[in-house]
This record gives sequence, structure tokens and C-alpha cells, in this order.
Amino acid sequence: MVQRPADRLAAQPADVQGWRRLARAYETLERHEATVQAYRQQPADAAALCELDLVPPATALHRDIQASIEKAGAPRP
Repeated sequence: MVQRPADRLAAQPADVQGWRRLARAYETLERHEATVQAYRQQPADAAALCELDLVPPATALHRDIQASIEKAGAPRP
């Protein structure tokens, strides 16, 4: 279900919408580490950072995503 999109994104890493869809697919499958990796791969833009609002606050996933954003030096919208 997610292997084909993941392979496509490896070849086209600038596809922000694709990374968002892949992250949500991983979330649905409860593949939390893969979800974090998909969020980390997203090019830093305000729309991508808003995805944090879809992740419940005070969860490990939220903290991992936020830490990744801060590490990248991307401003929070």
C-alpha cells in the first residue's frame, strides 16, 4: 500500500503533498517511526509544518515532528 508511493518520493523528494499523504498513510497503519521519517523528509514550508495540527499534542510523535522541524531551523507558522 505504501511502498510504491515511498519509492516514487525517493525519486521526487520535493513533492510536499506526496510526503503528507505518505505520512498520513503510515499514521493510519500505526507505523510511527515511518510516520516521523516521512514528516522529516518534507521540504520545510509553512503548509507542511501545519501537519503538526493533525498529530495530537503531548504525544511522542508530535514531539518527534516538532524536534525535527526545530533541527531543520524551520519557523513554526
